[in-house]
Amino acid sequence: MAETAEERSRGVGVGGNGPDAPPEARRGSRPREMDEGRVRRRWYQRPLLLAVLGVVLVALIVVVVIWWLHSRQWESTDDAYISAHVVPVTPRLSGVALRVYVNDNHDVAAGAVLVEIDPRDIQARLDQARAGLSVSQAALETAKAAVASAEADVTAAQAEAERRAADLKRYQSLDARVVSQQQLDAARAAAQTADAQLRAVQTRLGGSRASVNEAQARIEQAQAAVRAAELDLSYARIRASVAGRITQKNVQVGQYLQVG
Repeated sequence: MAETAEERSRGVGVGGNGPDAPPEARRGSRPREMDEGRVRRRWYQRPLLLAVLGVVLVALIVVVVIWWLHSRQWESTDDAYISAHVVPVTPRLSGVALRVYVNDNHDVAAGAVLVEIDPRDIQARLDQARAGLSVSQAALETAKAAVASAEADVTAAQAEAERRAADLKRYQSLDARVVSQQQLDAARAAAQTADAQLRAVQTRLGGSRASVNEAQARIEQAQAAVRAAELDLSYARIRASVAGRITQKNVQVGQYLQVG
């Protein structure tokens, strides 16, 4: 069928580009953005959007870190119970509580001072024990000096007794016509006196040695008293035997504490 003049003037035909053609046919292959008069940017090319996303990401990281740190220290549950070893802390001597260093729910390390008892009475006993130790040590030195003196006296008395015994023996060996009875009796008396003096100084030496032993025993007793007073003084500071948390504290400053 032949094409009419009217159809040619209207430009009707397949794939036509006339005024009655669809908009897509009139635009051809041009981008939609060019037809709208502007170019639309991608999301990663928008600074404001990137800034908002960055803030949200940082806030999310901070929340996660805080939650992780919190969850490391605390447990949460709807069905739980607490089980722990209870270590009682009791005074080992009587006295007035001078200072209290802890309260309930305080964490303490092993050996930490919890309560301090007034130590003045114990310090006085310690000073007295140390003074007694000094006296005993002085008595020991005196006894040792007495022993040395007695030993010297024993040596002298023994020499005198030996000399007197030798004189008596010599007089007894002489002829009766040479030595009178009076001389013989005097020599015998002198020998007996020297023997008596020797026994006396030997007895005194034994007593001096006994005094040394007694002084040594007193020194040991005084040393024991000093150690006991020092131990009581250490008990004036009540310390934690183990690390843990304070519960059920029932001591106040000024309160008089009993042993146990």
